Amino acid sequence: MQYRPEVDGLRAVAVLPVLFFHAGFTSFSGGFIGVDVFFVISGYLITSLIVEDIKSGSFSLLGFYERRFRRISPALLLVCMATIPFAWVWMAPREFNDYGQSLFATNLSVSNFLFWREANYFGADAELKPLLHTWSLAVEEQFYLLVPLLLMAWRGRSSLIWTVGAIVVASFALTHMLASRAPTANFYLLPTRFWELGVGTLLALASSDRQWLQGLGAQALSLAGLVLVVASILLLDGNRPFPGWWALPPVAGTALVLVFARSGTLAASILSWRPLVAVGLISYSVYLWHQPLFAFARIRMFGEVTMSIYLLLIALTLLLSYLSWRFVERPFRNRRLVSGRQLFATIGVIGGGLIIFGVIADQTNGLPLRHPNKAFASAVNERMRINFGLSDGCEGKLPLPQACMTSDKPEVIVWGDSFAMHLVAGIVQSKPDVALVQFTKSDCGPFIDIAPIMPPKYPASWPADCQAFIDGVKRYVESTPSIRYAVLSSPFGQYLDGVPFVLYGGKVVQASPEFIRERMRATLEWFVSHGITPVIFAPPPRDGSEIGACLARSRWLGSGAENCLLDRAEVRRFGRQVNEFLDDLKRDYRVVDIGDFLCDDIACKVEDGDVLIYRDRGHLSYEGSRFLGEKMNFYDIITGHSGRRGNG
Repeated sequence: MQYRPEVDGLRAVAVLPVLFFHAGFTSFSGGFIGVDVFFVISGYLITSLIVEDIKSGSFSLLGFYERRFRRISPALLLVCMATIPFAWVWMAPREFNDYGQSLFATNLSVSNFLFWREANYFGADAELKPLLHTWSLAVEEQFYLLVPLLLMAWRGRSSLIWTVGAIVVASFALTHMLASRAPTANFYLLPTRFWELGVGTLLALASSDRQWLQGLGAQALSLAGLVLVVASILLLDGNRPFPGWWALPPVAGTALVLVFARSGTLAASILSWRPLVAVGLISYSVYLWHQPLFAFARIRMFGEVTMSIYLLLIALTLLLSYLSWRFVERPFRNRRLVSGRQLFATIGVIGGGLIIFGVIADQTNGLPLRHPNKAFASAVNERMRINFGLSDGCEGKLPLPQACMTSDKPEVIVWGDSFAMHLVAGIVQSKPDVALVQFTKSDCGPFIDIAPIMPPKYPASWPADCQAFIDGVKRYVESTPSIRYAVLSSPFGQYLDGVPFVLYGGKVVQASPEFIRERMRATLEWFVSHGITPVIFAPPPRDGSEIGACLARSRWLGSGAENCLLDRAEVRRFGRQVNEFLDDLKRDYRVVDIGDFLCDDIACKVEDGDVLIYRDRGHLSYEGSRFLGEKMNFYDIITGHSGRRGNG
């Protein structure tokens, strides 16, 4: 295949905005689309190479995968190994546990599945994951498993183009459908990304052995493509559903450049500028190195990374990328220097070792014994354990175990999801002999007649299980006349975030904030009709970041937790939708806001002395719950007013 310097220039146009986007440069708000550009380029180049080999009769699956391993694995293994010492020293156990999972998932080419389940790419906690960026490598590697088989199965070019085109259309339809319904799955998984790689495949199949346009037509279309890519980098942002319709401009722009930016066009001349080509040549290593460098800087500096430090990190990224390209990528691509047997032996030994190390980190809950003070290390894990309330056996269990009640004649029922669980320790602390019963099921909020639909976190049967749990709560309340107060709590995000779907009356219903508010009012009225005073506890102040991990890391590193404080303005912004939902209810029902106690006009505290109030992004630790329960006197707050009306 003839070398095209403009393609390397296009790689540079793709990778540099990714760096600046992750460094927080607002002018590059759409820098993340660099990955989409890479996908189209990859589909185009891989298909072109396979088609050439098939035509010449030299194609073999073993040879294809050997070339892919030579291209991808050596530099990736180097970067993975380089992250271990920094993770070992700077990451608290839970962070190291997550890192271990990402380490083995990356080396098994399935990290996109892992991050699909645990990280919103545009969320604050994603910035602390050193291997987050490997999701795109996993998508490409999964594509590489399919495309050669597809190309070998159809020998006729026309039928093959129609087949790939149909898959591309189906993939784009799927991404359009899931953009709002399952945005995280839509972002990370191959079925909704195939169309971008598939566009490259179609270009290679349709344009081989021909040049569609020359002269002014090629000039205009190649420049239009370059403008579309650059405009997407400058104008898009992470607030739009992506990929979907918004991914069309960068994908279409990349396609136009690949087809029409041939030698002699202005676009090709721009992209063939030597500095761009130089960056394009090392772009794979640039992509590999930047995320670990940025993530570990944020981890060690508790997120307080200045623009000048980011610029130094970008310079370091370019330096390390050149070195790894020169001394790792190039030698391993050369069969005369590294034989196939040596290549696979190296990948097997190092990759296998990284997988084993990642599994150990995961299975030991983050290798807490890394810390010189073993007792301290164990205590950090213990203090950050999941806050189940009365017992971990209370998680969604019916009939209710005896361990989930403090009396056979409870006065207070605590109902909701995990944000109700974490209140129980505080209520008991405020009144040790409280007569209380706990009905809690993770993500199943306190509504009498709706259950959230949450793929892929839960299977299709889960909403019905949630509704069955709700029905069990209702039966218990109706048969227990001693109950006088109902404590309801949830983050409510599973109902209000985006355009959720819920199970209502046995049917799947698209729910608006107005509908959710209506169902919550119906729930509160239901309690009032049974002579019970409902009290809603708002979720604690949060901004989407891993507050608990920050607190644990501050203890792990022996530093103060000042950098873990929550900015009050950011808390308000993050909780705007939930706050509006609860403000409406405040007019008629009691709503308790823990933020009134934890926050001033500037910040919200996350610890008090040696008390770590949070255990993760928003849940209270056991000690934090007990601290707040005692200081705020949860029991008096709950029982202080027996009337229906009033504000918390």
